[in-house]
Amino acid sequence: MRSLLRFLFLFGVWGLFVFCVLGFGIYPKDPVQQQNNWPERYSGSYGFELMIDHNGLIIVSSIDSTSQAYKLGVRPGMELLGWNTLPVSRKLESMKVSKYRKLFPVMTDQNIKLMLLSRGRPGETAEVFFMTPTGNNRGIRLTARL
Repeated sequence: MRSLLRFLFLFGVWGLFVFCVLGFGIYPKDPVQQQNNWPERYSGSYGFELMIDHNGLIIVSSIDSTSQAYKLGVRPGMELLGWNTLPVSRKLESMKVSKYRKLFPVMTDQNIKLMLLSRGRPGETAEVFFMTPTGNNRGIRLTARL
């Protein structure tokens, strides 16, 4: 008799919870994630994506043609040299990705770092240095946008 009452009580509590979630649209909030599974810290974009080529150089793999970076002359294939006065290799070494592994379980740490490097809070600025096709070092200041 006691186990039957316990079962009915637990079933009632669980049923009420399910009814509230499904009926009223009450969902638990996750403070770490924002839209599109992106943490709030990386919800903006500088307008380009990065990758490592076969020589170990970090290059621009793609760029948004409406971005500020494109307007300032960044093109696919350009090598990334520095990020906010640091060589890009030191910047990548200093990045911590352990809390982002759950969001991107199939990606390697290096790929997560490259992806996060090209993103930031909307309005955040970064001074980025590229190697131009003519062999010159060019620095530009970019602002992350949604």
